[in-house]
Amino acid sequence: MRTTTAFLVAALLAIPGLAQAQSAAEQQKFKLKPGAVGATCLGCHATFAEVLKKPFVHTPVKSKDCTGCHNPHAAQHGKLLDASPSQVCLTCHGDVVPKAARSTHKPVTEKGCAGCHDPHASSAKFNLLKPGNELCATCHKPIVEQAAKAKFKHRPVEQGCNTCHNPHGSAKADDLLKADVPALCVKCHKTDGQIFLKQHMGYQVAASRCTSCHDPHGSDKRGMLFNRVHAPVAKQMCNQCHEGPGSPKKFAPKVAGAELCRGCHAQKMTDMLDKNRVHVAVVEGQACLNCHNPHSSPPAAARRAAGSTCRGCA
Repeated sequence: MRTTTAFLVAALLAIPGLAQAQSAAEQQKFKLKPGAVGATCLGCHATFAEVLKKPFVHTPVKSKDCTGCHNPHAAQHGKLLDASPSQVCLTCHGDVVPKAARSTHKPVTEKGCAGCHDPHASSAKFNLLKPGNELCATCHKPIVEQAAKAKFKHRPVEQGCNTCHNPHGSAKADDLLKADVPALCVKCHKTDGQIFLKQHMGYQVAASRCTSCHDPHGSDKRGMLFNRVHAPVAKQMCNQCHEGPGSPKKFAPKVAGAELCRGCHAQKMTDMLDKNRVHVAVVEGQACLNCHNPHSSPPAAARRAAGSTCRGCA
């Protein structure tokens, strides 16, 4: 009963003007001293007064409603919380993760809210432990550092990771994206313009997956292509592998499967197939494309990430 009451109190305090009314009601009902639901706590927790001076203070803390989250007598949880930290947060913030999430942020599911937020106050907006991209770099340091050093930077990344990603969970896409690719990309990049069309050699790419060629975080290659670019792509010779932009077949390759690759890599393919044992991925399915990205890719030799590619067949 105590837990349920505290949860209801916390939820109601989110409504402007109810904090003082609740405080007065508790004082009358339980014969509390003035300020006993929060202000009195500062008598013992004097150093907490400094917390209240920070730029961003959690609403219950600002209202000095300590008992909205903490039980003043005893509790089964640390810090005298009425429930686990994340459950306390969900009393007011129950909708931060979509119910049918396609992707959920690992800190949310493993560490809980306190993995990124200070429950009392912070110098950063949204009570974050660190501001914006700096906090993301705690777990995603290689991506954040690469984006910062990239010669050609992506403006949304500079504005903040949450420009494209939902920090809690996404019901619309993998990787916490607010929308799937290319829907997310075309919100900023107008694909019907002449400049865009010229940049893509006349091909209609509005429905293509942009991240098959472009690094969304930034790159050292013009056009934000991944840093390892397949030679025909680097030379803007798309029609070396694909039908021309005016073809009714659109992006269809001129030759199916590995035979297309043989046009440039004949000797390499002959050497492989002459061996006594040949990896099944080389000769079945999409052959070369089972492991290689034909456009551009971060890893060496335009390979898709080796570990995840191998696990796809394991």
